[in-house]
Amino acid sequence: MAFLAIFANPNHAMKYHYQFASKSAARIELIPENDSERELIASFNKDESNPELTELFAKGFENYQAKARLTETVFMNFPTVALCRFQVIKESKPSTFVNSTQVQLRLDF
Repeated sequence: MAFLAIFANPNHAMKYHYQFASKSAARIELIPENDSERELIASFNKDESNPELTELFAKGFENYQAKARLTETVFMNFPTVALCRFQVIKESKPSTFVNSTQVQLRLDF
């Protein structure tokens, strides 16, 4: 079963289309919304490093999985569609027990 969603990035008109692939991967498609974004997408070279393109996928990925870190982007249709692999970031729970001998409060006035 696939999960599909479209989110708009509030800082850009760029939209992102997500499709769940597995517990650690999702297919993400960049959908440019205006001429400047279309030109930006068209300017990327498949044979070069594209940190700006990676950043676009990372920003879009944050909308899909906020508590995860993007680990790999495998292009299915360069430069707009990629299989994005991620690692879920586990939050550590704060300890409820505090040893009073380890806590010191210092106030300098």
